[in-house]
Amino acid sequence: MDFQEILHQQFLSNSLENYCWFLGFILFGLLFKRIISKYLSNIMYRVLNRDKSIDIKTFDELLIKPIGFFVLLMFIYLGSLNIAFPQELNFETKNFNISLILAKTFSIIVLFAVSKIALRFVDYFGIVFLNKAKYTESKMDDQLIPFVIELGKIAVYIVLFFVILSKIFDIDVTALAAGVGIGGIAIAMASKDSLENLLGSFTIFFD
Repeated sequence: MDFQEILHQQFLSNSLENYCWFLGFILFGLLFKRIISKYLSNIMYRVLNRDKSIDIKTFDELLIKPIGFFVLLMFIYLGSLNIAFPQELNFETKNFNISLILAKTFSIIVLFAVSKIALRFVDYFGIVFLNKAKYTESKMDDQLIPFVIELGKIAVYIVLFFVILSKIFDIDVTALAAGVGIGGIAIAMASKDSLENLLGSFTIFFD
């Protein structure tokens, strides 16, 4: 049996060559994810940080790891295109499908990886604005910026939550958002005086 025949031997619905390609992509991703992520981070740094308000070392510390994880996931995905899920392992019933569960789980992990990058960008802009705030006479912006950073992170988590519901679990988020909006209106009406005081405080703070 020559080498080509060995590569075309079938194991669990895939040839040995397909498994080699799959493992090769993963190995390539593990070996080069840091190089690729550093290269991408440097490109983003040149695009976003033209005024040099933050040094490249700090920028890399924020983004290299989350970008590297995302890059590795992409290589895993590319490798998986070369193989089919073994039918012998796919215990499929009316309400249970292993291959579908694995696909949705992987998609959730990818979304979390993207959200991690988004959170690091929020941190980046927070550092930039805090550095600029040091040169202003007022100390109000020093207090306001951390609050805005936290709001940005909450917004990322909310978007992630709705994307997972919509794309992974096929839930109509429009109806859900409408329900949340109605609930928010009810809560707002119930706490009208407290909200007026809070908004008044924000108005004074921004002024």
